[in-house]
Amino acid sequence: MFALFRRKRTVANTEPLDREQVSTELERQIGSWSAVAQELPLQGSTPLFSAGLLDSLQFLDLVLFVERRFSVELGHVAEPTPEKLDTVDKIVELILSASTRSRP
Repeated sequence: MFALFRRKRTVANTEPLDREQVSTELERQIGSWSAVAQELPLQGSTPLFSAGLLDSLQFLDLVLFVERRFSVELGHVAEPTPEKLDTVDKIVELILSASTRSRP
């Protein structure tokens, strides 16, 4: 589904990702996309799509941001859907799973 947006990675990510750092970066990025998220205390379990904090275009932005920033391909772990990426906690889990799969 997102094959048009993907670029081939030329350098493998060899450093393990830190859960807190990933979560903080996601929260900051999501806050920059959503005025509502800026006003609310965004927590790991806060619904993003089902509560209307992010819309379908921001979903695409989120997938692209995650794959580029963290050098992962979410499609290798699970097909990215708004339901599977509905909270920061779910996104972090997918990122960490994808990052361990992509390591040599």
